Amino acid sequence: FHQDAFLPVRETLRGEETTRSRLDRLHDESQSYAIALEKDLRARVFDQVFPCLASGFARWSAVAEPEAGLDEARLRGVFDGTLTLLYRVLFARYAEAYDLLPVREVRGYWEISATRLCEEIAEAAGTVQGAVVATLNARYPNASTRLYERLLTLARAIAEGDAARNVPLYNGGLFLVSPDNGDDSLEARNGRFLARWRIGDRDLAMALDGMCRTVDARSH
Repeated sequence: FHQDAFLPVRETLRGEETTRSRLDRLHDESQSYAIALEKDLRARVFDQVFPCLASGFARWSAVAEPEAGLDEARLRGVFDGTLTLLYRVLFARYAEAYDLLPVREVRGYWEISATRLCEEIAEAAGTVQGAVVATLNARYPNASTRLYERLLTLARAIAEGDAARNVPLYNGGLFLVSPDNGDDSLEARNGRFLARWRIGDRDLAMALDGMCRTVDARSH
């Protein structure tokens, strides 16, 4: 940000001659990076994260409720519930990134935050892309649902407020955790689904790591 960074420089951009400063170039590259990152996240959510979460719910059901099976209605419930869980995590990560939730309060909200959960999983998985799956398989057993219980705790704090953690009440349907029995809205059905069903730690760790990290193009 010294003086030279503001001076216009002639250069060729996508085959055309143009004039822009070093700061202009940095701004354009930042926007291009953000767009590429968004496309990468969208692709990973649909190709990797969503199937991993839905399969996790289905695997849990097969063990916890083997007699129930997975008919068309239950599969629809899995789809809607998975989508709601996905939006919950995305909302929490976004709100934490912009300090809309008090994630900087280490002895308060930070302890239940989605950011802390994702950072713990990332630390356990390591930075070698080829070893992530094997490492998470070894670290997180699917017989445990400890990670999912932490997401439920976070959802309750956001839905109902938590004065001890300085979290205000968010009066919306996305984090509905205790809907009225007579409420048959989609938000209520999804809330009941997410309160009853579970995902094993391994499946959830794989999904969250796929959602919250990407491979750096330079350092790999």
